[in-house]
Amino acid sequence: MIRLTYFKGIILFLLAFPTWGQDLSPLRFNEAWKHKIFTLAPEEPRFPSQEKQRLLVFSLHTGFEHWVIPHTEEMISLVAEKSGAFEVVRSKDIAWFEPDSLAQFDALILNNTCSKPDHRHLFWDQLRAQFPLEDSIPMMQKALLYEEHLLNYVKEGGGLLLIHGAVTTLNNSSRFSAMVGASFDYHPPQQLVHVQLEDPSHPLVAGFQRKDGHISMSLISTKTLTKTLILNPYCTLKIAKSGTSERVKNSRKARPMSLGSGLKEKAR
Repeated sequence: MIRLTYFKGIILFLLAFPTWGQDLSPLRFNEAWKHKIFTLAPEEPRFPSQEKQRLLVFSLHTGFEHWVIPHTEEMISLVAEKSGAFEVVRSKDIAWFEPDSLAQFDALILNNTCSKPDHRHLFWDQLRAQFPLEDSIPMMQKALLYEEHLLNYVKEGGGLLLIHGAVTTLNNSSRFSAMVGASFDYHPPQQLVHVQLEDPSHPLVAGFQRKDGHISMSLISTKTLTKTLILNPYCTLKIAKSGTSERVKNSRKARPMSLGSGLKEKAR
């Protein structure tokens, strides 16, 4: 029979991050919150795997700091713990972007890894902060090398998940933007958004109990969308405004993209 087999080279690009937008008052990061998330977490994965997958949750920011960063780290860890599907490593150390280190993981999650506006290059920002007296030329060469390692990791089949502000990680890199399908333009204010599930049965959105509804959401507007990117939207977002709906520019919540080994058909 012919079946779809998911390999590691799939990118899920989350432009919209529901509920925890920066316009909301910060949620208390305490045991009560952790207990609530653990209770809501699934007891088993929707994609059963013979082996536990290793995830690197990378949460370094040099630019804007989203207060949801620790919440997101903990949420992923709690889901991994309860479902038994993942082994999670958390870090803010760019040394993990050496090829041998990245090779230890099935997927990399960039958790609101916002870079500074001047260069929009997270690795450059961090290297300059770590070695302020070093010559800028070798520092930029090293930063570009880390960028190359990230691109190669995905090209060779590594999974990549960008959460909200992570689109700015290497925002001025044309290759990074081409890989993820967009680059950051501006951040409109938080607003009420109508969520419509296009494929309610798909595991990415099957956790939603309703087929549509409204949610207060923090959106990101993008200025680039790679023409060769294959979109298969499972969820459509529309701004709810004065009783009418205005489609958000580049507003699919999850953009899957195959790269390298990606999503393939496999005969069995």
